[in-house]
Amino acid sequence: MIELAGAIRDAATDRIRAHERRVKQANDESKRRQRRSTDPLRELEVRTPRYWAYHPSHEPFHVRARAASIGHAIDLSIKAGTYEPLPPAGFQIPKPGGKDRTVTAFAIADEVVSKRLYKSLMSKNRTRLSARSYAYRKDLGVHDAITHMQSEWSNEHRIYVAQYDFADYFGSIDHDHVLSTISALKLAVTRTERRLLKAFMTAPHPTLLPGTMPTHAGNRDRGIHQGTTISLFLANIAATPLDREFERLGVSFTRYADDIVVWSRDYSNLSRAVDELHRFSDRTRCAINHAKSPGVQLLTTPESVAAEFTNAHSLEFLSHRLGLRDISLSSRAISLAQTKIDQYIYNHLLREPIKGTQNILRLRGGLDRDYIALLWQLRRYLYGNLSEAQLRRLMRGPLPPEISLAGLLGRHPMVNDVGQLREFDAWLSTQVWLALRKRSRILHGNLGSNPVPEPWGFTQKQLCAFMTKSTFGSQVDGRLPSTVRMSELVRRAVRAHGTRIATHTVSLYSWR
Repeated sequence: MIELAGAIRDAATDRIRAHERRVKQANDESKRRQRRSTDPLRELEVRTPRYWAYHPSHEPFHVRARAASIGHAIDLSIKAGTYEPLPPAGFQIPKPGGKDRTVTAFAIADEVVSKRLYKSLMSKNRTRLSARSYAYRKDLGVHDAITHMQSEWSNEHRIYVAQYDFADYFGSIDHDHVLSTISALKLAVTRTERRLLKAFMTAPHPTLLPGTMPTHAGNRDRGIHQGTTISLFLANIAATPLDREFERLGVSFTRYADDIVVWSRDYSNLSRAVDELHRFSDRTRCAINHAKSPGVQLLTTPESVAAEFTNAHSLEFLSHRLGLRDISLSSRAISLAQTKIDQYIYNHLLREPIKGTQNILRLRGGLDRDYIALLWQLRRYLYGNLSEAQLRRLMRGPLPPEISLAGLLGRHPMVNDVGQLREFDAWLSTQVWLALRKRSRILHGNLGSNPVPEPWGFTQKQLCAFMTKSTFGSQVDGRLPSTVRMSELVRRAVRAHGTRIATHTVSLYSWR
């Protein structure tokens, strides 16, 4: 009981600290914006999460103060076999297709129980899961899935590929199917753990915020909650029979939750695998999302012009675009990166000049300080914690085994399409150059007797090599960051130490 109370207290503290970090980030950004502007600006506001007001069991200060009594009550109910999670809250996040996904937020203490149950069941049953199931696991992840696909495809000139996605997978999973699968796989599950699994599966549908906790709520008879940790285990278990069938048929595959890619040199083998996938869909009542499922294609190299089958040179999977030879960033990953960078450029170089509120002190001493601030933010996004000098030094010397690389390429360490990255770097330098040109055109008349600050008037090539001195005589690195350089470092580190050096996508839920 003391251990459960401590875990509840820690979970509440984590949420408080996360909120405090968001407040500090907003405060720091407000100060940066104020330095650029002559007008007094209202500080950016960080509201407390809406689900804190849903019920006291979601409010971390309340829960932390009462962690001992909450833990004691839950411990007694689990031992008595009467534990049920409180009716959860729900909120919606936009999906790429324009629709919304409902995410469940359980009470803090209930989420602690969910996470402890997940860890216990995964530690005992990890070997019973397929080695080609990569979602929601600490031992495997996105990078391992991409690595496996690359290793299987790199020596092929053509291969038959089927790609499918389920519609509302979490919301469609049949409870009887999950429980029968647990028995069929002979998973190590105690009687208490089975009761807890049923309690979370049948917990009521979430009440969408800004609602409050209902006094009465009916139990759920189908689907699992997307947003609580134990659902990750249940989602993997539900699809394990399909994994076993693929393995029995002798086809290669990669599954990440409900995103499935199956491939084979033999079209008839692949057809049998696709038939099995449709039977699984009918049996579990998880409908296939045909709008997002390309189906069966012949994957060929780019130099292949014609084929006897619907062919493609690449497919998109987990924010990557994979071909038989190259791995690129997906079109959506590129679009998101460009949108983020456009925001950085506008905030630092154009917002205040366009409003007529630019602080001219930022341009004195022959250096545009807002441009330097932009570079710092671009480097954080593309390089993680590395400066330009640190990156170049690591490229020249040995790489320590404990190195951890972040940023856009750190999250995509298997990307090797240098041509795509060169295009991205060219786009980046063009956007910065155009913004600087517009900024100088707007502000040139406000300089007075001050010299034209660097790097106004520079060419794109000069921006990529720009170095200068601060007013105190220290060196200022004004070189534009490069995804090509960062990718070269990341790939070198992967060759030396494996994908563990990269920033792995979060395996457990971190919605809140």
